Amino acid sequence: MVYNCAEEMLIIISMLNVPTPFIRPNNDRKKADEAKSQFEHEDGDHLTLLNAYYAYKENGESQKWCYENYLNIRSLRQADNVRSQLERYLMRCGDLGGSTNLEDPKYWINIRKALCNGLFMQIAHLEKNGKYLTVKDNQVNYRLTLACFATSFLLFNYQTRMGNVSGICPHHSKLH
Repeated sequence: MVYNCAEEMLIIISMLNVPTPFIRPNNDRKKADEAKSQFEHEDGDHLTLLNAYYAYKENGESQKWCYENYLNIRSLRQADNVRSQLERYLMRCGDLGGSTNLEDPKYWINIRKALCNGLFMQIAHLEKNGKYLTVKDNQVNYRLTLACFATSFLLFNYQTRMGNVSGICPHHSKLH
C-alpha cells in the first residue's frame, strides 16, 4: 500500500465488518464508557477500533480481559478471522506491503490518508447550517453516534445514522 499501513487497514476494515466490539449494558453504562475511553483515539472511531483490536491481541485474546473491559470477544474473534482471510487473499494477489513503525510521526496520518483514499465516497462536509452533506450525492446527514467533531470534513462508515466517524483533512483524500 502507498501509505505503508496494510496491516492496520486490514484490521480496521475487518472491525467495520463485524458487530461493534464495545459492550454498553444499561445497568453499567458509566463503567463501559470508562473502559472504552482507554481505546479512544482523538482522530475518531476508526482508530479507536484499531486500538481496541491491538489491546485485545496484546492481552492474549483473553476472554476475562474482554469481559473486564466491556469488549465483545465474539466480535473481536470474528474480526480476527476476517483479517486473516483478507490477508491470505492479499498475499495471493501479490505483496501485502509493510507497516509504518508506531513511533513514526506519520503513523496515524498515513492510516487516515489510506482511509480517506479507500473510503472517499463516504466523506461528508459541514455546511453553514450545521448539517453534514455527503460529498458523493449531497445528502444531508448530521446525526453522529460514536464521535462528534468540530471539523468541517468527516469520514463515515455507514450513513443511516453516520456511525464510525473520523475527522479528516480534505487534502488527505482524492477530493483535493
